[in-house]
Amino acid sequence: NYLVPNRELSQIEKHIHRAECARRLRDHRYRLLPQRIPSEILPPKILALEKEKKNENIQKTPKIKTEKHKVLWAKKQIKGHQERMIQGRELTEQRNERKDAQKLSDQVPPYRKPLVEKEKKEFEWVTAYPIVQPNEKVLIEVTILMEKAKKEDKIEKPLQREFLSIPPFLRSQLEKTKEM
Repeated sequence: NYLVPNRELSQIEKHIHRAECARRLRDHRYRLLPQRIPSEILPPKILALEKEKKNENIQKTPKIKTEKHKVLWAKKQIKGHQERMIQGRELTEQRNERKDAQKLSDQVPPYRKPLVEKEKKEFEWVTAYPIVQPNEKVLIEVTILMEKAKKEDKIEKPLQREFLSIPPFLRSQLEKTKEM
């Protein structure tokens, strides 16, 4: 006793209709077609010429019983396979050549930086004297492998050995160690 909107009503009717069709209930819209009588059914058409043409392209295994024919058939299959492989290789080579030609024509050669020669470093053995010497009479010498200076002309080597001045706190420590 309540009103259903037209839209909902049409949805419900469609749902009922689908359910009837699914259950195959008799409906005046969906009647089963009358079954044909077997006498009315036409025999299939036989087209002999077309079948022969189609069968030529299809490879079939031979039904010959002799070993000689089987061996010949196998050799024929192998030969055909090898020919197809050779043709395939030739086609792929041609495709690759075309692709390479296109790549070369399409691509702009990359900008190459000018090659800069790396400077070879030269090393020399240098004698060094530590700042702190335990005994002033016999000096400790240390030989060190050092990189050679690039401009040797400007370097002035002192005539005498020069010692750096020792800071006062180190000097007092050294004096204490000498006394002991």
